Amino acid sequence: MGFSGTNRHWFIIGAEFPVGQCLANLASELALPYSSRLLDSRQSLSVPVGMPSTPLAIIAVSGEEVGATEHLEAWIELLNEQDIPIVLLSSAKVFAYNEVGSLENDAMSGDEGLISIENQTRQQLRHLIIRVNQPFSLLTGDYAVQLLAKARSQGSLVLDNLIRIAPTPADDIAQVIYALLQQIGCDESLWGTYHYCSVESTTEYAFAEVLLAEARQYED
Repeated sequence: MGFSGTNRHWFIIGAEFPVGQCLANLASELALPYSSRLLDSRQSLSVPVGMPSTPLAIIAVSGEEVGATEHLEAWIELLNEQDIPIVLLSSAKVFAYNEVGSLENDAMSGDEGLISIENQTRQQLRHLIIRVNQPFSLLTGDYAVQLLAKARSQGSLVLDNLIRIAPTPADDIAQVIYALLQQIGCDESLWGTYHYCSVESTTEYAFAEVLLAEARQYED
């Protein structure tokens, strides 16, 4: 019997982060079996008694988050030991961008921590790595929330108008993960690494400008 990514029991690791919260909401809406795990927890990943499904781990936070690397390495080591398929949220920062935010080559010569975590994940043959460039939402601790908090506390923001990002909503990322798992259920050759962004790239400054314009509709 082939792999089924949508009938497996999802273990959402890093469930306190925006993409994790969106995945949990999506699983609830679709009546998919899932369990949430905080990034710094070490709860077992055994499927609840009476559940016919088998486990799938979705790591919903990337190594970009401060202090995440050690926890991610520990989880991935555990998943590899238990031979559990892994979905890993990663970042386009595995590549080195120049001062204007452009790629000069496609060699993985960027963030060494992210590259190491991806390579560790690839030890599990059934892996799905989703690289995004700046996920955002309006959930606690998120990139956009941090920008708004700085604007409130400092009265102004200092941002680079050369650094380019591709802001991608957390709920879009959750939907894409679900869609990819559906496709893998039809064709297991689709395991591997994917890049996703839901809008064209822009600068940090331009993104903040739009964000603040929206926020001003609701507060001074």
